[in-house]
Amino acid sequence: MKPDPTQPLYRKLWLHASLVLVMLSIMLAFTRVPVIETRFDDLDIENNPYKKSGERMAELFQARNLVQVVVNPSGTQMDEFADALDSLKTNLEEAFPGMRVETINRVLPVIYRYVGRDPTIKHALTAALDIPVARNLVSRDTTSVLLVAFADDTQNFNVRSFDSVLSLPVPGIQSTAPLSTAHIEHQTERSIIDDYYRIIPLFLLLFVGLLYFSYHSMSAVFFCMINLSLSFIPVMFFFTLFNANINQATMPAIPVVAILSLSASVHLLTGFRFRHDSGNRFERITHSIEHYRIPTFLSALTTSVSFCSFYLSDSLYIRQFGIISGCSILTVYFITFLLAPYTLRIVREVPSRNNMPQFAHRIEQFLFAYHKLISMILVSIAILSVFYVNRVSFSANMETYIPLRTPVHKSIQELRNGFHSLASLDVMVESSTKPDSLSRGAVRRELVNAITELATLIEDYPGVVSVESVKDQIEYENRFALPGLRVAIFPRASNPYVSPDQLHYRINIRLSDPDAIPQVRELLDQDFQSFRPQFNYSIYSDHLYFQFISTGISISLLRSLMVSAIFIVFVILLLTLSLKKTLLTIMVNTIPLAFMVFILVIFGVDMNITSSMSLVICLGLVVDDTIQILYRRVRLKETMGELGFGILTTTLLVATGFLTFLMSSSRPNQIFGLICATVFTIAVISDLTVMPWFLRDKNNEKD
Repeated sequence: MKPDPTQPLYRKLWLHASLVLVMLSIMLAFTRVPVIETRFDDLDIENNPYKKSGERMAELFQARNLVQVVVNPSGTQMDEFADALDSLKTNLEEAFPGMRVETINRVLPVIYRYVGRDPTIKHALTAALDIPVARNLVSRDTTSVLLVAFADDTQNFNVRSFDSVLSLPVPGIQSTAPLSTAHIEHQTERSIIDDYYRIIPLFLLLFVGLLYFSYHSMSAVFFCMINLSLSFIPVMFFFTLFNANINQATMPAIPVVAILSLSASVHLLTGFRFRHDSGNRFERITHSIEHYRIPTFLSALTTSVSFCSFYLSDSLYIRQFGIISGCSILTVYFITFLLAPYTLRIVREVPSRNNMPQFAHRIEQFLFAYHKLISMILVSIAILSVFYVNRVSFSANMETYIPLRTPVHKSIQELRNGFHSLASLDVMVESSTKPDSLSRGAVRRELVNAITELATLIEDYPGVVSVESVKDQIEYENRFALPGLRVAIFPRASNPYVSPDQLHYRINIRLSDPDAIPQVRELLDQDFQSFRPQFNYSIYSDHLYFQFISTGISISLLRSLMVSAIFIVFVILLLTLSLKKTLLTIMVNTIPLAFMVFILVIFGVDMNITSSMSLVICLGLVVDDTIQILYRRVRLKETMGELGFGILTTTLLVATGFLTFLMSSSRPNQIFGLICATVFTIAVISDLTVMPWFLRDKNNEKD
């Protein structure tokens, strides 16, 4: 039976659908395709002291836009390899005017003093290990060297152009492996595209297969496909509205919104299909919408608030991810439900040979039959997780954000294995007062003495592998000095350890492990007290830089977590109108988060920016089915009915959708998908066992 167009309800539904279509048209008209661009500066937070000290050191020691290139020779003679390095240097300087390139050739005259004029590469590089500065350009096994390029800030450094120059054939060079911040950003952008090519087709394939398995109907699949397709429009629109690009942080917004949009579609579809014997088709549609409209809105609202709470973060990227995802989820809800009176019409009657409802019913029966045992196990694990919280460690390692199985990841491995540990500290020492022209010489001598004494102290710190400074250069030069005559081998211009004005000196500390950095920093601060107030020092490390970002973002995410939790408590209290039931429900929803602690501890996953975000997101996810159950059991005083089937189907789809993130080349995205899928699954088991046990009363005892 078709609805009468003259009925007020039908006219109202037609008006709603028309408004949605107009809204979608406007969104499409003002939507641009987001640019894929990643800049680590935008991940930073305000007042980062390490960023300022790092930029100042780079400026003083002329090390801006550092590019390190591992060069592997193809021959055996040093003179041929030196000519190849000169050719490569010339190619780079011609392609990039203003670029400064440093190679091992700069100290070849000193090397030849040891090994003669025609040494092999092995002999020459072995001799270079004894020469300060030069030793940093030679691999530990003396089979490769490091070419270091410094790009001018004023020029537009193009990674592809740089790599294309390196790819030009040069006799004497077998291979090159470049690494820089620009390379990491460029590779991250390419990996995001590759991830989309892998994740989205896999997600769609699994999505169609699971939906057909659940409903045994292509019309049901088509209904969900319509809603899924429409969900991409708000995401793209909000990317445009908030002037955001797709990057490592915002990249999950598109698949996350797509995955969560399935929840409303599945609940509507389930309600419609299970009411096949109640009234005509139009009544079934309107009854299903009325039954799921309020709880689905509340669950979408709580999830949206959880995402939007990221706007409290100090990081631009995370704020953009939160606001885009939150606004999109709520918009998708209105689009799905306002168009449902028309999109549900394409769904056919219940087909035969569909065993999924019986399969879901058996799962429900099993969970209900053993709900006490399962509940006690889950509650026990939640209690035990309290004792494991202190084992969760925080990591600020930048390497975790570098895409796996990529050229940049390979370059990092070569750099770490062949040359130096990526865990390092740079210390800059300067006079606390600005000397005049008459006292500059005396200040320089005092600074050199202070550097010599301080570097000697640092060499004995635990975890320190090597210490490089002007002290090593002076000691090396003294080996060739004559009485009353100083031999200057190392220039003061373009010296990585001395500023051009010779009033700022740098000490580079290599450590065996990043975990040693806090202790080294503490010892350094203690020992430097004897040099105050005459001298000051500043410190920089990539580890400290990202640790400051991670700590700041984690603190801001805790604020987001509190805002989300308060709002969720308010929504549940509104549903139950009972403080006792609200507290019990909140206790139930802490169980999945407790499992997150076990995931982190058992698999040795460190907390970082992405896993901290997962905590807030999971809090919004776990209440989705909780609200559906509370509305059905507490507010409507009804049995579960078809809701169990809808919950289990939604769980299967959403968990599988998040598991597709395991195909990402980004380790944080893999962890994000694994955590969300696991927490969401545990949440459903908890909702179907622990919550009915906690909330049992006379009205629903029969269920």
